[in-house]
Amino acid sequence: MTTVSSRTTVSNPTTAVLTMRLLSEITLVASAAWAAAAHTRSVVGAIALGIGAALVIAGVWGVWIAPASRRRLPDPMRLVLELLLFAAAVAGLLLVGDAVPAAVLAMAGGGTAVGVRLLRSGAPEPDTTETETTEPDTTEPLRRPRGRDRARHRQ
Repeated sequence: MTTVSSRTTVSNPTTAVLTMRLLSEITLVASAAWAAAAHTRSVVGAIALGIGAALVIAGVWGVWIAPASRRRLPDPMRLVLELLLFAAAVAGLLLVGDAVPAAVLAMAGGGTAVGVRLLRSGAPEPDTTETETTEPDTTEPLRRPRGRDRARHRQ
């Protein structure tokens, strides 16, 4: 077992799957950029298309799939979206004639997307519901009063 923090313990198979997932996500973005850039002969166009495709994939992933996202989709829809992103990148690679990288991306991306869920299927989901507490909210930083409030504060 590998200890990540004082409260979280991650097993070696989980670490391996999460590492593979990270690598497949990075490969997804790079593959989309490569496939988009290969559709033009202009260097400037290739750079623009590659960067644009990478930003679209990263943006969709960051908004609806990333663990820290505020708009994260629930799991069945999130899995479908992940698989669609990988399928789009695989299709792009196939269109430019890169069949072997497309096959590797399809197996790695699809495998890790499903594998992560299989590993976590036995673990309970964290409770994200708000609970009523009597403690003050300390998430906002303390600020000095401004304007009229500042004059009242000095008195």
